[in-house]
Amino acid sequence: SAGCCPLGLRLYLPRGWLQQPHCLDAAGVPEGRRRSQGKGAIALELLDAARAAGWPAGTVTVGAAFGTDPAFRSGLAARGWTYRLDAPADVELTEGETLHHAEGGRVQVGKGGATERAASARRAAAETAAVLMRELGLDHFEGRSWRGFHHHACLAALAYGFRFFQGWEIGIRAVGAVGV
Repeated sequence: SAGCCPLGLRLYLPRGWLQQPHCLDAAGVPEGRRRSQGKGAIALELLDAARAAGWPAGTVTVGAAFGTDPAFRSGLAARGWTYRLDAPADVELTEGETLHHAEGGRVQVGKGGATERAASARRAAAETAAVLMRELGLDHFEGRSWRGFHHHACLAALAYGFRFFQGWEIGIRAVGAVGV
């Protein structure tokens, strides 16, 4: 079965914020982050950081918001990533991409040998996001600071890791007790 865990998060700043330096100052947004950057570009930076930190290159699976972004898909391809992304049925394919039918009449666009295992990983990622939001409060932050949001996100990710790995350890003990 597929499993996943959050490796990085960054607050997306809408363009309107970037036109209000006093708000950025009040929120403590670092100078290096005060630039117009789409969510796909942020995701690529986070993937690059994970790869640079030694996480093995696997298959990238994300939702339709990214699947419709040709710059994100070309960024993945340029980095040699295999991917399988949710997309609308009328998505325009680029060279080397294939269309896969998914459950519920949806489609996924893929490149580089993305398999059904990637579809399973996508479902696991969606469940992880749901747990982070629904059970661990990732989307409940109501503060007004860059640092505060990132502290909140870090604590939600740590709580998820504790929840996941505690269950994993219990599962290992149970398997070990059976003598497997």
